[in-house]
Amino acid sequence: MVTTFEATTMAVYLSLNVEVIDDQRGTGFLAIPLLSLAWLLVIGWWYQTFTTRLQSRLDDWLATWRLRLVLVSISWRALAWGLTG
Repeated sequence: MVTTFEATTMAVYLSLNVEVIDDQRGTGFLAIPLLSLAWLLVIGWWYQTFTTRLQSRLDDWLATWRLRLVLVSISWRALAWGLTG
């Protein structure tokens, strides 16, 4: 059953000599763009959590090395001060 709006639209298209193509794409038409969007969201989420974890690990690693460097520099200063008197 054709509604009045569809019949009017069809009449306007036919009067303008526009080829009317019935949309047979179905529900799978939006599947690829939606799947791509979903993958982009997943990749964005993974990248954000990965960089956050990497940053925290890097901060922990640098903190231990900073502590080691401070201790080594203090010991070298103490050694140099002890040797020079």
